[in-house]
Amino acid sequence: MELLKEENFSGIIDDREIRLFTLRNKKGCVAQFTNYGARWLSMWTPDKNGGWADVVLGFESLDEYLTAKEKYYGAIVGRVCGRINEGTFELDKTRYQLANNDLFGEPVRNHLHGGFEGFSFKVWTGVMLLTGQDEEALELTFLSKDGEEGYPGNLEVKVTYTLGNDNSMKINYSAYTDKTTIVNLTSHAYFNLHGDMNKNVLDHFIGICADRSVECDEELIPTGNIISIK
Repeated sequence: MELLKEENFSGIIDDREIRLFTLRNKKGCVAQFTNYGARWLSMWTPDKNGGWADVVLGFESLDEYLTAKEKYYGAIVGRVCGRINEGTFELDKTRYQLANNDLFGEPVRNHLHGGFEGFSFKVWTGVMLLTGQDEEALELTFLSKDGEEGYPGNLEVKVTYTLGNDNSMKINYSAYTDKTTIVNLTSHAYFNLHGDMNKNVLDHFIGICADRSVECDEELIPTGNIISIK
């Protein structure tokens, strides 16, 4: 088990210290995180035969995350994940214009994953915790100020990763605002359950407990229609 090294995730961004956090459970499973973008970096877990592997895709240093072509590896995405058409929305009879940073459409006219400097690129405050079930957890918090990337309201965000003693990972999101706003958070972690980067994920299956889905157009913009999975 080759864990990520603290010295490879040390640095200063926006005058704030970057740190590496490591969670362990009673079965030997290990998960690592950084407060840069509240990113989930790795997870060493056993397979059905007892073989150990890291099943979360990522890099071995902060510098690689900063220079990667894919910018969202393992990150918490917000204020709003996904795309907002033309970067604009109306709330309480007020229209807000957000940053247009989506390179998928031509020309660049849509808002993606919280903007140019969304939550994925912020330095969060991290605190290690022990739950009542004797499980290790990491609590990460961030204050998004009123007007940031065009969004209204000061938004206090908290994300908690909990490594269960059953080798599960739980992610809990909460947000509090002083002004009516919109928020839709997610994790942008990628997985390869083979634990072998020479094998692809085309034989993986995922189960989602839902019978409806949000319809999107050709630019991956939600249309507002909720459609049947069937």
